[in-house]
Amino acid sequence: MNLAFPAALAFAGLTVPLVLLYFLKLRRRRRRVPANWLFAQVLQDHRAQAPWERLRRHLLLLLQLLALLLFVLAAAGPFLEQPSRLGERTVVVLDGSASMTARASGPSRFARAQSRVRELLREVDGNHRVALILAGPQPRLVTPLSSDRGQLTAALGTVAAAKAPADLDAALALAAGLVADSEDGEVVLVTDGCVDAVTATSGRLDATRIVTIDEVEDETNVGIVAAALRRSSDGSSSEVFATVAASGADRRVTLVLERRSDDGAVTELDRDSFHVAAGSERSRLLVGPPTPGLELQLRLVDTDDALPADDVVDLLVPPSPRRRVLLVSPRPQLLQRALRAVPEIELMVVDSLPDPVPSADLFVFDGVEPTVMPEGPGLVFGAGRGDSRVPALQAIERVQSPRLVRIKERHPLLRHVDLRPVSFSSARVLALPPGTTGLLETASGAIATVTPTADGPLVVFGFDLTETDLPLRVAFPVLVHDAVTWLVGRDDEQAVFPTGTDLDLRVTTAGEWTHQVGDAAPTALTSSGLQVRLPAGQELGRHALRGPGSATRDFTVALLSPFESDLAGRLNTTDEPVPSTVTSGDADANEARRPGRLFLWLPLVLLALVVLGAEWVLHHRGEG
Repeated sequence: MNLAFPAALAFAGLTVPLVLLYFLKLRRRRRRVPANWLFAQVLQDHRAQAPWERLRRHLLLLLQLLALLLFVLAAAGPFLEQPSRLGERTVVVLDGSASMTARASGPSRFARAQSRVRELLREVDGNHRVALILAGPQPRLVTPLSSDRGQLTAALGTVAAAKAPADLDAALALAAGLVADSEDGEVVLVTDGCVDAVTATSGRLDATRIVTIDEVEDETNVGIVAAALRRSSDGSSSEVFATVAASGADRRVTLVLERRSDDGAVTELDRDSFHVAAGSERSRLLVGPPTPGLELQLRLVDTDDALPADDVVDLLVPPSPRRRVLLVSPRPQLLQRALRAVPEIELMVVDSLPDPVPSADLFVFDGVEPTVMPEGPGLVFGAGRGDSRVPALQAIERVQSPRLVRIKERHPLLRHVDLRPVSFSSARVLALPPGTTGLLETASGAIATVTPTADGPLVVFGFDLTETDLPLRVAFPVLVHDAVTWLVGRDDEQAVFPTGTDLDLRVTTAGEWTHQVGDAAPTALTSSGLQVRLPAGQELGRHALRGPGSATRDFTVALLSPFESDLAGRLNTTDEPVPSTVTSGDADANEARRPGRLFLWLPLVLLALVVLGAEWVLHHRGEG
């Protein structure tokens, strides 16, 4: 046994004043005896009260000295050497995504993950400092680096998982910064292993020790992972496209489309029953009325699975205004065909921007770069030529054969397409003015961006359509459709959005807007011209925006995440040392490299209190 604070043993000198105080408190008591022969016993007691003789038999003083020595030993910090799972600095990242709310029976995955973190916190001592980060839609530093086990444990009990995907990549980046200057620093991710493709391929997991929850009985799940609503080509109905995914086991599912009235009445409009194999997806089309503003609900019935959050999607039928789109391109064939497939738009095609510029709801440029952007939202392919004075259209450099390393897959422009297989012969790395979001990023920088402006969003692609195989893929017309409907505001006025993303929404009137969910108090929004921004992590269900005068915007939010619905998509099932995502090894052998301490002060303090309690009982019994 070793001592962390041996200087505290100096307090053992308090035994001397304790003995002296015992002498000073000596008081002789008058006694009456009934017989002479008992005087011998009284004299014997008086002789025992001589200082050195009474120490031999006084149990109370011995108990007091023992308690004092136990307290002194506890203050010296006795400990036993043992292996520790904590480094000098350890940042614990707790996964707070929607999949962590799953439960089959008993506590949820998140509650079980909290228990795993508590096990780690039991090893916190003066040599270890721990920070806690909650990985939600936006990472949150719950507690900074601290060796206060009580503070860390109390903070752990205040956090909760969100019904949204977690930005684990950002959380791990924040954690890496906290241990960057420590030789014995470590990042520990406590998760169920359900992570998105960005985190899985970013490389941050290679420097992270992953601790997964033990119980996996709640892997079986079926959920709606994609949903979109549009009018039919003849305008006679609303078409709801839904994709359902199953994990853990094959499932027979029933998908129902219902109409919700203001009085609470529910009317079934359409249903479809079908089989979904484990680890696969199936898409279906259901039909409802075309009435603008009508509230619909798409739901899976009789699922009885571990994650109810992905079983329901609320929808609002959008209005159907006709929009004017101006395509400026010397070679419009590729885009012209894709644009004509977008319903309810009026397409105009020119080879150069005319003067004066005609009014349009959207300006599309392909192979030509405007010197100044017209008033209105814009979509530009082949930006960065150097002809424009618009900051968002300027390029930093040109790269050959770039490879995509990050895709903002949950942005409204990209949520229905998979651009990972797309190849490029060359592309321009775009500048990032304030407020710009990178959609497609390479190792050199962003080659596709979206920038909010006072006239609407500006979506910029830093490559020509002739420099990529994107036009040859099915994703191209889908991308063009989503970009146009989002930019002109038709799909953006009343639509369903995946939770956990920042929303830049177009509005009809500039000014102050508020956001309200259900009966909650409204909150003010940050606005820029005809756009308002909602932070990530919106609640599921219907949302309402209220602006100047009678201006309104309603939309809905749903989970819609294949990574969260796939409860069986685990990285691993054990504590793994670095690298933790692909290798397996003896975790105990690796953890033993860190010296740890098992402090014994608590049992010593408890024993001292027991001794003091015994002394108190004997003292009062003697007085009685």
